[in-house]
Amino acid sequence: MDSMVSLGLTEWLNGGVRDIHPTKKHLINTAIALIDEFGAQGFTADQVLEKSTISKGSLYHHFEDFNDLIISAQVERFAQYVDEDIDALTGVLLSATSRDDMLNRLDVITRAAHDPTRRSRRSDRVAIMGSAQHSQKMKAELGATQ
Repeated sequence: MDSMVSLGLTEWLNGGVRDIHPTKKHLINTAIALIDEFGAQGFTADQVLEKSTISKGSLYHHFEDFNDLIISAQVERFAQYVDEDIDALTGVLLSATSRDDMLNRLDVITRAAHDPTRRSRRSDRVAIMGSAQHSQKMKAELGATQ
């Protein structure tokens, strides 16, 4: 965990590399947009290439196969949820003026997290974690993200 603090979350998740290649990041972001629209299994590599305007060669330069891109996109989506939670908790810890104030703020976060309007986000997180059941790579990447 100490290495994560010194590197920063992105660099730690990316094996010490400070930045993800822009083409790789663009492919991941495109896949995320398509997942949000069609679900993780609802689109093809050709749709990613068309929407991203990235060549097939570049896709396979940055990813082992199409499934590798989907895993990376799902892990990134999950990481975004984790980052939001960490930001909320960090805000509470840094701004609380007393123990009672901190407990009250944590209660607000807990109630917000369980709000019915966030049901789809909670379901999405569970689905992403569940998809790791049959993929060692997905399991390893989600483990590093968590």
